[in-house]
Amino acid sequence: MNQPAATFAGRILVAAASYNDAIVDILLSGVRQGIGLDERELASRVDVLRVPGSLEVPQALSLYAGNHSAMVGLGCVLRGETVHFDLVCRVCAEQLAALAAVTRIPVINGVLTCESEAQARSRAGERGVEFGRSASIMARLREDAPDR
Repeated sequence: MNQPAATFAGRILVAAASYNDAIVDILLSGVRQGIGLDERELASRVDVLRVPGSLEVPQALSLYAGNHSAMVGLGCVLRGETVHFDLVCRVCAEQLAALAAVTRIPVINGVLTCESEAQARSRAGERGVEFGRSASIMARLREDAPDR
């Protein structure tokens, strides 16, 4: 995505899973960079919640959605030997999409679903920046919407 971050007036909410935290920390750092605010503005306009895992991300965003202009859900789900991977990926994506529809607040699905930790690491930095840019763009779009 080559579109630059957008200027927005409101706040952005980020829920970040603690499971696979090394990957999620890279994503979160990228989100902060991609939003396009200086450190002082980030501290005052970006709220970060830490939750146990990716399945808790949509729940946390729902609880704290409030007056935010956009929300970002961050997590990392790695394929294992059971169908749990498929379940977590599907449920998380469905709940994030439903949250956006119900709250009318843009939700960026920043939950990586990868085959391995190596694949997740190679994607996390760039994808995190993209998630942050997307959040700023969608926050601005929501703020400009005629019937918010």
